[in-house]
Amino acid sequence: MDTKICNKCKNVFPATIEWFSKDNRSQYGIGSICRECDRERGRNYKQRNPNTSKQYYLNHKEQHDIKCKEYYEQNKEHIIAVNKLWSKNHPDAVKEIHKKSYQRCIIQKKEYWNRYKTLHADIIKKRYLEYYQSNKEKCRIASKKWKDNNRLKCNQHVHNYKSKKKSLPRTLTVSQWEAIKLAFDNKCAYCGKEAKIIQEHFIAVNNGGEYTHNNIVPACMVCNTSKNNKSFFDWYPKYRHYSKKREKAVLEFLCYDPNGYQQLKFAETL
Repeated sequence: MDTKICNKCKNVFPATIEWFSKDNRSQYGIGSICRECDRERGRNYKQRNPNTSKQYYLNHKEQHDIKCKEYYEQNKEHIIAVNKLWSKNHPDAVKEIHKKSYQRCIIQKKEYWNRYKTLHADIIKKRYLEYYQSNKEKCRIASKKWKDNNRLKCNQHVHNYKSKKKSLPRTLTVSQWEAIKLAFDNKCAYCGKEAKIIQEHFIAVNNGGEYTHNNIVPACMVCNTSKNNKSFFDWYPKYRHYSKKREKAVLEFLCYDPNGYQQLKFAETL
């Protein structure tokens, strides 16, 4: 087999269009530089002249698409062979391309599913009910497992649902909740114990309390149950775990003044 030296990288390749671009002006019908160097030259030109390259493509998009389609039809077998060879020599690049393609497909599927749910809400609900009636035990086990692994999401869903029913603001995010816990050293704001922490409404939902970073503190189950729907200012001074220091910390954190009025200047970055 005849060989040819690339004028740019000086490597020796077989003198075929598999390794060199077509050039009908040359003696052997192939260009003077290898395909890889040719691609590198094209990439460098685009980097040096981004606006020129983009504008040219936009101005000649239709002609470009027609030429590409015609070229593919005329050289289909060759293109497939070259692509297979490139994929074999660049496995990491192929994985990255597949990953990006998969992500695009996921986004498109989600958009399609959201549109389908909007248009066929009754059909979907009926299917879910039929499946649940036929697989009650399986659904119960799967639901319990998911709740155990996603306790924070479940709590947020419950709080959001209650706030929505009463038309109250519900803007607390996961990052804000993490910042709130960190401000109290991951301890209960009322008793100071390192027990299992949950989200406690400073002003109860039944009394108009928002589900926002201005109204949530970390609390253990015991303190949360004891407080219930009571006012903090009536309940906490009589509570068995009362602490003047912790009371001051809670009020300062939620920006309450000594008279019990909240100054809503809480950091929005939480």
